[in-house]
Amino acid sequence: MNSTIMLALSVLAAMSAGCAARALPSGWQPGGRRLAVPAARWVVGERTVELTANGSVLVDGAPTMTVDSAGRVYDPERRPIALLLANGNLLGPDDEALGWIGATEARGADDDSWLRYLPSGEVVRGTEDVGRPFGVWLGCDAVPYGSQTCLLVSHLIGLELRARAAVAAPGVSVGLGLGMGVGIGIGTP
Repeated sequence: MNSTIMLALSVLAAMSAGCAARALPSGWQPGGRRLAVPAARWVVGERTVELTANGSVLVDGAPTMTVDSAGRVYDPERRPIALLLANGNLLGPDDEALGWIGATEARGADDDSWLRYLPSGEVVRGTEDVGRPFGVWLGCDAVPYGSQTCLLVSHLIGLELRARAAVAAPGVSVGLGLGMGVGIGIGTP
C-alpha cells in the first residue's frame, strides 16, 4: 500500500478513532450549515484530493470522507467526523471544537487564522501577514458558495497534516549547563 493511501487512511483513523463510543456532535440529526457541494479537485503538493458532486472525498483515489449538503462530514463507515454549524463553528464528536469555517477563511480551534481561500482557488496557510501556499482548488466556484465546502475539506485534511508535521518536526532545545574545570593563570609573584 503506498504512502498516499496510508495518509488517506490515517486521516480517517485519526479523525474518527473511537467515534462509535463518542457522542454525536450537537445538531447532527437535523444537520448544520447548508452547503453547496461542487465537483472539484484540490492539488496540494504531490497529492490530489477529489470532491465529487455527491460529497465523496478521495485522497489520491482512496475514499476518505463524505461531506453532505447539511454540513455533516463522516468517514466511509458513516461515523461522524465533524458538523459545520450555521454560524461557521465546526464540531467533532462530543462537541469537540475543531475550528471555524467561513466562505474564504478557516480558523483553528485556538482561533488562529490558518487557511484562506483566494478567488483564484489558491489555498494559503498562515496568518494574514505571513502566508504559504497550500495547494489550489479547481472547480469550487462552479456552484455558488462552493468555496466554503472546499475550505472545509482543506481544513479537515490540513488539520491532520499539521498534526503529523508537529509530531515529525525535530525539536530544538536550549539549556544552561554547569561544570567544573581547571584554570590556568599567568601572573607575577
